[in-house]
Amino acid sequence: SWPDIDVMKLLGETGSTPVHLRPVRVCDIMEEMGYHATSRFEVLQEVFASAHLDEVTPQCIAECLGMMARTLSGLSDQVPLQSLSSASNSLWETERAQEMQTIAPTWNADVFAKTVKFLAPQLNWSEVVQALDCPGFCVKDPDGLNVIMKVYKRATDVPFPVKFLYTLWTNTEGQLSWIKMALSGGSSFEFTDYPYQAAHLDPLNPQGLNLTRPVWTSLDLLRILVQLSDAGHYDAVTALLNYPIKNVPDVLFLGLLQVKTSWVALRTDLVLLLLPTIISSHSHRIAILQFAWTATGSQAGSARSLILQGMCDWYLKGEAFDQSRLARILEISHELQALTVLLNGTQFAFTIDLAVLASRRDYLKLDKWLTEKIRDHQETFVSACAVYLKRRLQPANGADKPGLPQETVGAMLSCLQLYSGPINTEATGILQQLFATYALVIPKPQVLMPPAAGMETTGGG
Repeated sequence: SWPDIDVMKLLGETGSTPVHLRPVRVCDIMEEMGYHATSRFEVLQEVFASAHLDEVTPQCIAECLGMMARTLSGLSDQVPLQSLSSASNSLWETERAQEMQTIAPTWNADVFAKTVKFLAPQLNWSEVVQALDCPGFCVKDPDGLNVIMKVYKRATDVPFPVKFLYTLWTNTEGQLSWIKMALSGGSSFEFTDYPYQAAHLDPLNPQGLNLTRPVWTSLDLLRILVQLSDAGHYDAVTALLNYPIKNVPDVLFLGLLQVKTSWVALRTDLVLLLLPTIISSHSHRIAILQFAWTATGSQAGSARSLILQGMCDWYLKGEAFDQSRLARILEISHELQALTVLLNGTQFAFTIDLAVLASRRDYLKLDKWLTEKIRDHQETFVSACAVYLKRRLQPANGADKPGLPQETVGAMLSCLQLYSGPINTEATGILQQLFATYALVIPKPQVLMPPAAGMETTGGG
């Protein structure tokens, strides 16, 4: 025999309202009964009747959809509705109990949609979707998403209101679970089946692009993912973006630059992560970075700063004084007309080497640039120049030839010897040795600075 549903469990055992007058959620009755609740239209009608609802609301249906999505399997203990119905002609009279011996394998979306349409023909299904943003909603697998979409499509001809998925929910975990299942490839829901704002991909020559996953051109999707990352789901969102990071980094890069949202941690981190790929190996790198550099609007400044930071980081993370990387950065910064801005940075290990290479390409006058930097940054810059010269002039792999042309060394020392401010002991020692070693290449009529007179030491550095 089938056990009766525990009414007190469903309705709650506390409270001042008598149990027989207290409302019960339809989703709880369905879950307690199991899949037989949606086996037939008449059965599900009785389920709704037993809840004594004044009306079938969007919240009620959203709760049912959420319950169905997370319980597609595993509800084997189905029980009759006898204790929740006092009608003498209840569907659960003895002669009907036998049909429950045939246990349905899962929820019947068609029966659910038909019943809801009959009971609430004026139900606003857009409000149902909006009501999915409720505590406990979570899509655990693609089939869960499929049952929600099947009910929606059977119940209404109104296009699915995808805009609610692009608006940050209160239940951000539930929202992210929907997006994750939609992107898994195993569900019937595709973001690209609905209107979305696509990123401009002109720098990539889009006619020649063969995108197997055009969803990653959606600025709406990128925006909500960035917002979700800032709502406590950084790692989960990063994992979702592994595919575009590895397969379409240029598309993702351009999308992140165009999306209209704040420069939160994930957005910044991804741009800096993708920049080395764009700089080092992309055939359209100049077009891509020109697009980013010339962007207008309130976010243009942030994009420029990240590009400058990304080029500097890429150089500093490579081998020391990697001239191939430096040449690539010089090429890009020259095309972007960004060389002056880049050389205004304070990562002197980078900017000094870049200025030296730029002077050899006749993009700037090294002595003038050095003089200005010494004036602006004084001891800090002079010390950085001393360390730079020491490292660059050390023989490479045992070779006798220094790593810099003598005219470059002479030009740098000529400017440095004019500095008369305080300087740390280490830099003083380096410069004194360099002045002595390269005395013959320092341009005339400069007079060598006396070993100690022009350098007031400030202690060890």
